[in-house]
Amino acid sequence: MSEMSDNFVHTGTASGGASTCSQPERDAAILADSDTDAEQLARRFHETYERLAPSFGYETRKDSAVPWESVPEKNRKLMIAVCAEIGAAQSAAVAAALEAERAKVRLEEAKWWRHLVIMHDESYFAVEGDKRLAELRARAEGQTGGGK
Repeated sequence: MSEMSDNFVHTGTASGGASTCSQPERDAAILADSDTDAEQLARRFHETYERLAPSFGYETRKDSAVPWESVPEKNRKLMIAVCAEIGAAQSAAVAAALEAERAKVRLEEAKWWRHLVIMHDESYFAVEGDKRLAELRARAEGQTGGGK
């Protein structure tokens, strides 16, 4: 496989500069950019849920309407497990989408290489054909006395 499909330039590095990454590194960078950590996502969900509930006319349970650190352990573990499961499903979907994209790139690359081979073959045979025609013309002219 060519360098084009094995590597890409990732412009979202921490330092702001560009770096060349392998495909597995690209996948990891994409997944790292999203909130895949289940506990972090559960915490954000809880905080956002508690903040938005009143604006929807909903009053949450007093046991859970507390900062994340004070949420009962069973509730925290449940939210983390839910977020982990959703995160796994999202990761699988991202991986499938990345693989589909890689398949498209490989197909386009194969088409390009096929085009180059055809162009090379046509060029080669055109040049060789021209040489052969020149040889045959020279022979024919030599046998006929060089006249036109």
